[in-house]
Amino acid sequence: MSEYGYDSNGRCPECDGTGDNHYPGCTYDGTGSGGHHSIGNGMAAIVAIVCMIIGFVGTAFIYTLLGIDAENVPAIVSFILIMVIAFIVAIIGSLRR
Repeated sequence: MSEYGYDSNGRCPECDGTGDNHYPGCTYDGTGSGGHHSIGNGMAAIVAIVCMIIGFVGTAFIYTLLGIDAENVPAIVSFILIMVIAFIVAIIGSLRR
């Protein structure tokens, strides 16, 4: 492998694209570490915060929709529900990229 992780023909080890031309869905970043492209410039933190906010709002919406008093719900149940909603939102968001 070369210094940038490409084979001797200059092809990406993940998608077999040449040079800097990768096929859609290729996440190889050229470091040879098998890493992924990063969103960069702090966008990952912003996306995580937005997912968590949507998790909180979604949990409140579910409690309201079902007429559940949030004070009577154990904290671990609320925490798990928030995480599940945030995870689902993150998966949907990553599929749209």
